[in-house]
Amino acid sequence: PGGAWQELSNSGTLTGNLWNSLSVDYGTYQFEYTVNGSCGTSDSSLITITIKEIPQTPVASVNPIICDTQNLELFATTIPNVAYSWTGPNGFTSTQQNPVIAPVSSLNSGIYSVKVTKNGCDSTVSSVNVSVNSLPQFSISGECNGNNYIITATPESVSSMALNWYGPNGYTSNSNSITITGLPTGIYSLTATDTNGCSTTNSINVIRTICQIPNGISPNGDGSNDNFNLAGFDVKKIKIFNR
Repeated sequence: PGGAWQELSNSGTLTGNLWNSLSVDYGTYQFEYTVNGSCGTSDSSLITITIKEIPQTPVASVNPIICDTQNLELFATTIPNVAYSWTGPNGFTSTQQNPVIAPVSSLNSGIYSVKVTKNGCDSTVSSVNVSVNSLPQFSISGECNGNNYIITATPESVSSMALNWYGPNGYTSNSNSITITGLPTGIYSLTATDTNGCSTTNSINVIRTICQIPNGISPNGDGSNDNFNLAGFDVKKIKIFNR
């Protein structure tokens, strides 16, 4: 003769030999299977089933602006008492909740996924798509154009850039070409920011900002032609005459 199942716990969802675990709470449940034999004999066996909670799914996110050579910051929402597991492009793995990859390149672009584990059970996976943007590329040159000394930025990668020049004595400008005739010599720097929010800064050392040697000077303290600066003119010899 066949045996019979009996639940020793209290789920209340055992019907015959079928136990419906879909609606029960997480926990441990115990069942007994008994077979009755002849002459009033019987035998039984116990089975224990533990249902564990599937942990909450973490939400993956990433810092909004990701540029070549900079840091990639990955974030997962906080879930108590779990272990985090990240995977991603280029063989990336991490067990940190919020890992950082530094520096990044185009090889780090792609899908990053995170899951959590609790009591041996894995959550579903949450993913985020990461695009590593190239930095804007440009060159700086300075030269005389007639009597004006002009510094020009020439884009090499993208044409749409926000420009911010700064130089000696608090000089600033947001033009592509700047005219600095007669202004102080020194380091002039340009920060270019593209439409992705990625920035690059290049500099040029300006050793002269005048383009014409004056015919004479009148050092009388009136602020006009009191001196002249020959730096950058590659002057080999000069004669000064006093009339």
